[in-house]
Amino acid sequence: MTEAAIKGGLTQASMRYAQANNNKVPDYDSSKPESWIAYLDATNLYGWAMCKYMPKDGFKWYEGNLDVENILKLLESSNEKSKIGFSLEVDALYPQSLHDEHNELPYLPERMVPPGSKIKKLIANLQHKKKYVVHYMALKQALKAGLILEKVHRVLQFNQSPWLQKYIELNTKMRKNALNDFERDFFKLMNNAVFGKTMENVRSRLKMKLVSDEKTCSKLINRNTFKDITIYNENLGLIHLDVDELKFDKPIYVGFAILDISKTLIYDFHYNSMVKSYGSNIQLMYTDTGTYIA
Repeated sequence: MTEAAIKGGLTQASMRYAQANNNKVPDYDSSKPESWIAYLDATNLYGWAMCKYMPKDGFKWYEGNLDVENILKLLESSNEKSKIGFSLEVDALYPQSLHDEHNELPYLPERMVPPGSKIKKLIANLQHKKKYVVHYMALKQALKAGLILEKVHRVLQFNQSPWLQKYIELNTKMRKNALNDFERDFFKLMNNAVFGKTMENVRSRLKMKLVSDEKTCSKLINRNTFKDITIYNENLGLIHLDVDELKFDKPIYVGFAILDISKTLIYDFHYNSMVKSYGSNIQLMYTDTGTYIA
């Protein structure tokens, strides 16, 4: 369930083309309406999310009633600082009445294969969600925006606390006070490396063996874990083997929480700051994780 919940960061171009028209650009045309392009970035977005309440232990299936009314009450009574958090597998409806309003940045993006492609990508879309796994804070945000909870399949509960906060804030402070590029990059990496480990997919691991003789090469190719071979020359090759045994020892539940919580900031900024302030005078052009162009 948690593996299915990890979706990655959202990258999308909401507009194919845009051109600013104001007195700061060389080809300004005063006869046309004035327009601007704003490039904004949420600095240290994942660091911000990692300072929030993160799952830590006490994982178990929620034993209460899974009917929609009960789960809505559960969500209403929970907030970002609740000692118990939840990830939920749900069906959600995206009302037709919200499609125009949410067209630029639909809630609850999902991994899917787009038309004309064979590779799954994270796509923000206006379709109904089926068995969608989501952090409770992201679900609360989507429901508040008007999406409808139709069915709850499973709920995983866990204890949570801001156990990463002091570490993240220390590195952020050290980065701010750094005197050179090496120190700035080092303390940035100290945060990013932790996030990377919470996202590590052990299923994709391979064993690599260099071989220089035909006998060893044939022996490895005949293994049922053989995957591929890279031939460098007539005397050297690299055998790719699947791992015989996997150890699931990475805290991917933390990576899941970081990704979902970080998205809530972008959605909140777009709908509750930019759209609320500028209304129909703003159009989202592009977003990439923490980057926002409108």
